[in-house]
Amino acid sequence: MKIRVHAISPGPLKTRAASGLKDFDLLLNAAAKRAPIGELVDIMDSRLLSCWQLCFLMQPEYGRHCAVDGTSMANMKLWIGNIAPETTDEEIREFVKKYAPDLECTTIQRVEGDGSRPAATLEFADTPYGSVEKISMRLHGMHWKGRELFVQTLGR
Repeated sequence: MKIRVHAISPGPLKTRAASGLKDFDLLLNAAAKRAPIGELVDIMDSRLLSCWQLCFLMQPEYGRHCAVDGTSMANMKLWIGNIAPETTDEEIREFVKKYAPDLECTTIQRVEGDGSRPAATLEFADTPYGSVEKISMRLHGMHWKGRELFVQTLGR
C-alpha cells in the first residue's frame, strides 16, 4: 500500500473555537493583509483543497505543501538533503540555478547532522509565488553526484 502525504495550511480560520482566543480579531486582520488574495479563506476552501488532493487526478503528486490562501508560499526556503559531502556552496547555487534560473539564492545554511547525509537550507531573494515549491518538486528524487536528493520546502 502506498501512502501519499500532503500538508494543507489554511492560515487562521474563523471558527467558533478560535473566536475564544485573546486578540484573535487582530490575528485575522493581520493575516488578511499578508495574504496574496487580500482576504481570509474559510473552512470550505480548505475542504475543497483536501478533496482535490484526494482526487484520482492528484495521484502522481506527493509531498506537496499547499497554502490555501498562498500566505506562506511566496516566502519559502528550500531544504536539500543527502548532498555529497564534498559539495561546495557554489556548486549547490549553480545546481539550483540550472533548474531555476529565475531564483537568486542569497543564503545557504549547512545542516551537517551525523555527516552521512549532509543537507543545506537555501533562501532566495524576491521569490515569485510558488517558485520554490516548483523547484522542490523538480529536484526531489533527482540523482546528483551519485546521490539521490531529498528536497522539501520550509516556511520562513
